[in-house]
Amino acid sequence: ALPLLRLQMDNLCVIYAESLYPEKVLPTILEKGKSLGKIKLSGEYLTNSVLLDKLSVQYNNIKDIWTESCGYIHPSKAREEASKSYMYKAETIFLMSHSQV
Repeated sequence: ALPLLRLQMDNLCVIYAESLYPEKVLPTILEKGKSLGKIKLSGEYLTNSVLLDKLSVQYNNIKDIWTESCGYIHPSKAREEASKSYMYKAETIFLMSHSQV
């Protein structure tokens, strides 16, 4: 579930940036192909870190959730462990369903 949550948080950052700078963020992303972090408005780049700092005023745990979910997007030990656990469960289910009992 964390990878999906992280994906939605990426979307949240884009929509939040658009709410701060109406009709400036989405057109730049969609029409010019710029990534969110490369857009500079009001003297600052709209990186996820900057946007999460602003969002954390209203949602105090959002940066913790972001940090935890990063491991499932970028290569990390957390993703490796989750993958091993999933593969073990999948293999066990497969073997149990194909065993001669």
